[in-house]
Parts: sequence; C-alpha cells; structure tokens
Amino acid sequence: MSNDFNLDGFSFTPDAQEAQGYPRIYWRNGAKQAGQGGFFYASSRDFADLGAPWESVELYDDEPGFKASTLKIAVIRKRSQAYSDELIEGNRVRTWHEHWKLGRQLYTELLCMMEGYDGLVTLVAKGLTGKALTAKNIGILPRHAELILKEAQKTWKGAGQVPPWAFWVPIGTKLSAKGKPEFIDTGYGSVITPPDLAISGEVSRDTLKSLFVGRELLDIGLEAYHDHAEWQKTMRGNEEPSAAEAPAVQAPRNTPESFVSDDDKPF
Repeated sequence: MSNDFNLDGFSFTPDAQEAQGYPRIYWRNGAKQAGQGGFFYASSRDFADLGAPWESVELYDDEPGFKASTLKIAVIRKRSQAYSDELIEGNRVRTWHEHWKLGRQLYTELLCMMEGYDGLVTLVAKGLTGKALTAKNIGILPRHAELILKEAQKTWKGAGQVPPWAFWVPIGTKLSAKGKPEFIDTGYGSVITPPDLAISGEVSRDTLKSLFVGRELLDIGLEAYHDHAEWQKTMRGNEEPSAAEAPAVQAPRNTPESFVSDDDKPF
C-alpha cells in the first residue's frame, strides 16, 4: 500500500451491528508457569490466511488459527456494553445491560484495520483486557492519543483534526521493568497478561512517520467511520422466549436495538 503523505481533499471532523459481520480477533492471556506473555489470536473460521506478523498455530484440537505477539491496529470506532453471566440449571446465561455497576463486566469492541489483513476487523475484549485497551488516561488508546495523535496534530496539514486511525497503535504484552511479561492476579482465582502500548522512548517525527498508515488506509478508515456511526450506538438487548415457544428457562438471544450513548508531510 502507498504510504505517501498527500492529504489533498482529506477532511475529518468527529461526529458531535457485531461490527457488520467483520471477522474477529482476540487478546489471549499467556502462561505464568512458562513465563509466556499474552498475544493476539484469530481463528481460521474467520480468516483463511493472514500475513506478517501473524503466524499459524494450533492452540485448540478442532480449530487451527493464527497468533501475533505484537500487532499494529488502527482503530476507527469503539463501543462497550455491560453484561452479567449467571448459571441457571447448569447453563450459563448472559444478560446485557444498558449501564455498568459493581458486579457487571464490560464487553468492548474495536472496529479497526490491522497488519497482515486487507479489510476491517473487530477486536473483542472483556473485563480487564478491555480496561487495558480503553480506560481513561491509563488505557492503550488514551495513551496513544496523548503521545501520538496530540503530537501529530501540532503539524497536521489535513483539514480538521487528526483521526484516530491515521497512526498505527502497536500493542504487545505488558512488560515489567526487567523486560519480562507481567502477570496480574484478577482476584478471582485467575491470572492475566494484559496488553500494553508498545511504544518506548521519546516520540519524534521519525516515530510519527513510522506509524502513519498512509493515504490509502486513511481514506478507507474515513469511509468506514461514517458507515459505522449507528454501529457505535447499537446496544444488545435480551429477547425472552414466550412460554408457547420455549421451555421455562432458556438463554437470552442477542438482538441489536438502537440507543443514545451516554457516555507534502501530513504532520
């Protein structure tokens, strides 16, 4: 893809469906006993093939897939929704909620472009992984905005503000001061290896140049941004079966319903 810096006619102003059927990628936790950090995972059910930095793996007996220890993504839209799980007669039932409160988790989706694939994907995350990605001030995306987008805005030659997908977000497993994967106890009997922003040192003009996605992806992202305005405002609902249609206890089905959210060089 062309990585030229021609921004003639490009203008971005932020607005005042699963992501429409796109394939999904996930962050998988590593193994503490083996000292293995976390990584991105994609199923062969969603992708026939993926380019670098993805590599083929067989983590599950019935499902070949792909993994990437570090990956660059360009985020176009994001959304989160609270949910809770409970066991009813031995079956796990998920209930979606309009608001988060203590005891509920957040299900986060990022509509993005990524290395190794020509097309849009959805990065899906829950709980502490989602928090590592999006939490205010300390999350990967807010930090990327502060370090990269804010710096690029100073000399941005396109109209309007720098769109979030203009610069790659490099993500890898979080490392300790000694360069070893960090393992964090969730407090619920499990350990996670959270993702982290893989940018070290001072951000320079060379850093911006190396992370700029190029004009072609810039335009693809702009079209996708406008096409998915409703997707960002879509919340899952819980549709209960009627007594005549189903047994007394049955897991809710997910049905989207609309809601109003509360919550030469280009630079």
